[in-house]
Amino acid sequence: MKKKLILLFLLLNFMHAEFKEPPAFFEPDKKYRYLLMSNGVLFATAVAAFGTLLLLPESITNWSDEDIANLGTNYVKKVNLGPVIDKDKLYLNYLAHPYVGAIYYMQPRTAGFSWTASAFYSFLFSTFFWEYGLEAFAEIPSWQDLILTPALGSLIGEGFYQASRYIQNHHGRLWNSKFLGTIALMIMDPIGFIMRDMGLAKAVGIKNKNIITATMPQKEGFVASIKIIW
Repeated sequence: MKKKLILLFLLLNFMHAEFKEPPAFFEPDKKYRYLLMSNGVLFATAVAAFGTLLLLPESITNWSDEDIANLGTNYVKKVNLGPVIDKDKLYLNYLAHPYVGAIYYMQPRTAGFSWTASAFYSFLFSTFFWEYGLEAFAEIPSWQDLILTPALGSLIGEGFYQASRYIQNHHGRLWNSKFLGTIALMIMDPIGFIMRDMGLAKAVGIKNKNIITATMPQKEGFVASIKIIW
């Protein structure tokens, strides 16, 4: 009798876990594959952003028409002249660049890497792919961008990471609003939103390792599926 009561208690707990289904934050079971895929999306986004900047007026980017017309020939010259203190607007140096650095940081952090590895990744990506990479075709590398993008970006990125985990663990809701939760997740990690919420990760065989599905055979020949989340 005691064994039956214990089994009944365990079954009721399993059923409660299945019906409640509290969503766990997303942590990919294949972190290197996730990082590779998110990098691909990030590279494509960065190239698109660079193309958009080329179309913006000089008053915003400080890139002259002559610079843009001679991207290839100017690259070596601009790299050799830098880094310098740029004259970008404050919102670009202290808001836009750190935000982009946070997006860089979020890719390895969401994949499951430590905050130190993620900060180092943000430094490498912002320095060599962007500042001494794409942007150096049109602008001399900047001290503010080299320092503020990965430094402030990593601090903001860790805040984004913890906030995104909180929202995911609360059914994707922020202040009890699914709409606000979705908008917040998109802003804090647009690449992760594409990977996680738009199904790209699932399409390439990446699953959330915080969700495990177990099966129990039944006497009648049916199979009960139990979702265990921790």
